[in-house]
Amino acid sequence: MAGMQQRQHYMQDALELLAVARLQSMAEEDERSISQDSAEKYADFKHYAQERSLSMSDFRTGKHRNYLASLDKHLPHFYSRVEQHFSGEKFDFVSVEVEYRNLGRKGDFEIRPERSQHVSVSLKNYLKSAMSPQFNTQTFNTFALGFFFERLGVGKYVDPTTGDAFTSSNRAERDRILKRSGFSSAVKHFHDLDDLQASIRNTFVDTPEWEFYDEAKMDPIRKQVGLDGAEVTEALISNIPATWVKQRLLKMAGMDGNEELLIMDPRVMAESVTEFSKLKRLYSDVRADHCTVDASRRGQSIILQLVVDGEPLIVVRHPHTLNLNGAWILDDAFHGGRYHEKEGMVLQYGQRRPMKSKQISVFVLTYLDLGRAGIFDVS
Repeated sequence: MAGMQQRQHYMQDALELLAVARLQSMAEEDERSISQDSAEKYADFKHYAQERSLSMSDFRTGKHRNYLASLDKHLPHFYSRVEQHFSGEKFDFVSVEVEYRNLGRKGDFEIRPERSQHVSVSLKNYLKSAMSPQFNTQTFNTFALGFFFERLGVGKYVDPTTGDAFTSSNRAERDRILKRSGFSSAVKHFHDLDDLQASIRNTFVDTPEWEFYDEAKMDPIRKQVGLDGAEVTEALISNIPATWVKQRLLKMAGMDGNEELLIMDPRVMAESVTEFSKLKRLYSDVRADHCTVDASRRGQSIILQLVVDGEPLIVVRHPHTLNLNGAWILDDAFHGGRYHEKEGMVLQYGQRRPMKSKQISVFVLTYLDLGRAGIFDVS
């Protein structure tokens, strides 16, 4: 299972490079490109795929073929909108995924026009349905901290009293900054989140009863930890002004206007880049002052609704759960035992990985409910 998931992830990353190469090629053919480097961008895609033993037949056949099929279907329509939107300008498409992740940004590529501002675009290509896209995943602690402080990057935040950066892993400093910023009552709740993470490590790492994976035993633990985490997060959010919650939510879910979205599945597409976009109008509506945020909890999930006149425009779900992070070998190839290069030992199917298991973590997902928002086009 883990091997298949890794291969699927490689396919998604490879096709992000292919999307950029194809869009650049369309601009060149249209004589709208600044650079003439689509061949180099195709070469980047091929190199990435070959390094991971992926061939074009892997992309065109099998259970993951819809990823490429969606690009085939929707990229020409998206390009057509872009070239109309930047009328009178030339532009390039540039992959930025690697550098942006280090900055905590979501963009996979940039559109770089001659005169207009560069546009960062997150590409979300779904195998089955784009109606409820997933955005960033964070730990319980970093998710909650993002509502209190401006996020600089992975695990980094701004101290509002000094303007300096601090890291979430430095808990003593975090507590001092919370108190200095007027959030003394939140410190206890953050300690509760710290304790939940510690309890997960104590339960699963180096304990003999979890040498082999057991889903029947894991499921109730996963649910209880998620429920406990969501309860603490609900209490923390109640400490914060609703305007802050809305501001942080818009940034977290990519709706603040700093980065744009191109989302697709085999049937539909939506984008927030161009003036022709229904999604762009929706994002503009939720940023308006008269749109407010309503926070609630349903079981393991924090639900944040962006509301106008009592009607939700967008619902954002934040399930709290566990990220097992490949801590157990669930790849069929390990039935009967097999040497694991990274662990430096022979492991059996279902067996715990001694080093990787130290990365087990509590975490929060972010799902944007777009299915009822009326923003998708069939291209």
